[in-house]
Amino acid sequence: MPPLPSVPNVIKIITSSTRSDAPVENIFHMSWSGSTPNSGGLASFLTDVWAPAWDTVIIAEGSTDAVTVGHEAIDLTSPTGASGSITDTASGTRTGDFAPSSAAVLASWEINRRYRGGHPRSYLPFGTAGTYEASSARLWDTSFIADVQTKMNTFLAAVQGHDIGGTEYSNLVNVSYYDKVITPLAPFRRVTPVVDTITSVIVRQRICSQRRRLGKVGG
Repeated sequence: MPPLPSVPNVIKIITSSTRSDAPVENIFHMSWSGSTPNSGGLASFLTDVWAPAWDTVIIAEGSTDAVTVGHEAIDLTSPTGASGSITDTASGTRTGDFAPSSAAVLASWEINRRYRGGHPRSYLPFGTAGTYEASSARLWDTSFIADVQTKMNTFLAAVQGHDIGGTEYSNLVNVSYYDKVITPLAPFRRVTPVVDTITSVIVRQRICSQRRRLGKVGG
């Protein structure tokens, strides 16, 4: 499989966590302008901006078994773009029975472009068995979701618009690499990826699942 095409003026951010014994990764993208980011600048952005914003959410909304491991930022402008990484140790404070490792809070990222197949989304490792809606096995509690919504609104605002070393870290974005209409043959990749600015976030009430966090049966 050939590598993904370059995405000028975009960094990829990988936030790694654990939930009990299950690894969790959340991937985000952010646009930049100005000076080309270097390793030190990316690490500074993660340390000064990204990690504090993320930690505020996971500490408030994660169970005590949800622990952040670290963050990595990679400049996608070229195959030789800089990368930077930091460690992190923020852990959730919600107590009570743990939810399954596969249970996730769905954050839908809103963009101005409509397309078939849904919308950009993140499956967040938040919540406990105690934050389920009463008498429900498929919904999160409304007050819990309202609190996550407030925290995610704050997170979105907090990570955008920062100048570090002449690099302006501008907006969270979505990167679309695939289009089966324009490129009908596998692997369906666009020649030029489409980048859309994220305008807002909507936190959904339904309990969503990331089965990969459970690992393979018998594995």
